Amino acid sequence: MRIYLDLCTFSRPFDNQNQLKIRLETEAKLFIQQGIINGSYELVWSYILEYENNQNKFDDRRNAIYDWKNIAKIHCVEMIKLLNMRNYCIRIIFEQRMLYI
Repeated sequence: MRIYLDLCTFSRPFDNQNQLKIRLETEAKLFIQQGIINGSYELVWSYILEYENNQNKFDDRRNAIYDWKNIAKIHCVEMIKLLNMRNYCIRIIFEQRMLYI
């Protein structure tokens, strides 16, 4: 099974663990992480994740998350065709909203 973890998920273990919700989310992330290490899951990495991670002001956190890029089996790169489709969809949604105003 392929799994994509967003930056919030990667960052959860660095958050204050005093709240039950955060602690449970951290445990879930660590469980999935172990599955990636064991080969039960394939990690997917993306250029967006890398971009967001590069904005992290904490060097230790940024580096710990970046280490997962080397573990990832699949690397999604930017595709002009996909970006053009996204821009088209945004334009259509914006135009539809203009009709309601």
